[in-house]
Amino acid sequence: MKNLSIIVPLYNKENVICKTLDLIIKKCDQESINYEILIVENESTDNSYQKTKKYIENKNDIYLFNSSKGLGNALRRGVELSKNDFVLFIPADYTFGESELEYFSKNNQNLNEYILGSRAHKNSFSKSSFDRKLITFGFNFLKKIILNLNIKDTMGTFIIESSLAKSLMSSTFSEQFFITTELVFRAIKNNIYISEIPIINKVDENNQTTVRHFYDSYYAFVDLIKLRKLEGKLK
Repeated sequence: MKNLSIIVPLYNKENVICKTLDLIIKKCDQESINYEILIVENESTDNSYQKTKKYIENKNDIYLFNSSKGLGNALRRGVELSKNDFVLFIPADYTFGESELEYFSKNNQNLNEYILGSRAHKNSFSKSSFDRKLITFGFNFLKKIILNLNIKDTMGTFIIESSLAKSLMSSTFSEQFFITTELVFRAIKNNIYISEIPIINKVDENNQTTVRHFYDSYYAFVDLIKLRKLEGKLK
């Protein structure tokens, strides 16, 4: 049975991180998944690091690391340190992850090397605000025009075979949320088939988003342009 390295980037989630870890462990046990959890704290300004450090005391196969600020930096660090057959990205607020763990368990012996959790899949359940839908529409339009990238949701979770993830990550530059889109682009450019699966987007009332729509959208656009200059468009 293939085993799993679960990467949890952590930034300012002191209110939910312990609950998230409880839920991941419970789900892995229910699905009989052999796992390690790599929590990568990236310059939080709250007590996320301290709470997580206390939580993992005397626990096996759960590790806490640090990286520079940004989702891209945290994911690169986690992939670099992963030891198992596949890597899975789960947000620290557990808005995604449960359906991905179920998929990994049920399809363990028949996994594609790159699996993308997609909110745009027809069987997904995902609630989004009007502002988020508008930003997503604009981002998808720019991806198509600038990169010729047609996959609709490139900003979600992924399950990637570890050696492939390490290879793809070694070429990336994005330090922010664009990292997941950059990974998709680089995989397609290397003729890697990407399997899109439906997901369930959960909402926790105690969770405070760390997404800054204008700031993150601006830097995603900057990274789009940079990737086009470096790699060109997809064929």
